[in-house]
Amino acid sequence: MKLKYRLRDMRTERGLSQEALAECLNVSRQTVSKWETGAVYPSAEHLAHLSEVFHVPVDAILKDDWVPPKEPEVQFVEVQVPVEVPIPVEIPASKIRRRRLAIVLVMLALATGIAVGMSSFLNRPNESTSIEELESEAIGVQTEILDTIPLN
Repeated sequence: MKLKYRLRDMRTERGLSQEALAECLNVSRQTVSKWETGAVYPSAEHLAHLSEVFHVPVDAILKDDWVPPKEPEVQFVEVQVPVEVPIPVEIPASKIRRRRLAIVLVMLALATGIAVGMSSFLNRPNESTSIEELESEAIGVQTEILDTIPLN
């Protein structure tokens, strides 16, 4: 098959018009038409662009006998990998009981401390002193005594 027919077939297989292909390649529609009629051949630069647009190598555009390479067969290989699985260590029931007992005792001591603290805070005596009493006392000395001491 000649180049002109190959270009036309590739273009039509992809659903492109001459105008759309020309736009992709930044050439005029007439240039694409001339390639497809065989009046002129595309330059090396345009061949490279055509191969990008059609997603084929340049050989596929130029050669009649070009056959796409066969895809290599995928082979799966099974590899056994040793995996170490940790064996769970069981804690004897006596240790679990001791831990639970220790936690309960700590919680009980904490609750007792909070209760004692709250009780002492709530039951404290009301030892408030009025302002008059504070004004009348100065470091344990009555103000009447202070009034009698002459100040130079």
